[in-house]
Amino acid sequence: MFFLCTTISLRHQQNMVRLHRQHPKLCPARTDQCLLRRQLGEEGLVSTYTHSHGLNTFIFRFADIVGPRLRGAGIPDFIGKLHASLNSLTILGNGCQEKSYMHVIDCVDAMGHIIEHASEQARPVHTYNLGTKTTTAVDEIAEIVCDVVGVGPT
Repeated sequence: MFFLCTTISLRHQQNMVRLHRQHPKLCPARTDQCLLRRQLGEEGLVSTYTHSHGLNTFIFRFADIVGPRLRGAGIPDFIGKLHASLNSLTILGNGCQEKSYMHVIDCVDAMGHIIEHASEQARPVHTYNLGTKTTTAVDEIAEIVCDVVGVGPT
């Protein structure tokens, strides 16, 4: 078995590219299209290798995974900023960006379930988007962190 773990943002990026092609003035081209192309290239390379060598491959596209050891993401960043200064919390961007968040335990359970039931499927490459049906705005996350830490957002 072979595993490729990547980001779920591929689906979002494909939608952005499609929107840009349909409405170039309303939806400008984004620099992260390079990431989209890279990700599609990686998945294509893995698929070719899988078919060439008779492997069984799982491609997992993860949402934002959260858990107790999370580092270098929005939630720990907000907590760190509030510990440094309880008077203010700076949010990069406009705060309206929405993301799908999934707990690490739920993610591992989903991966285990998929792998366990994959024998029922005949195809060699299995691609799954792991996330939730809901999204949460960054400013909502900031409000929750402020509530937990016990300060009001400014």
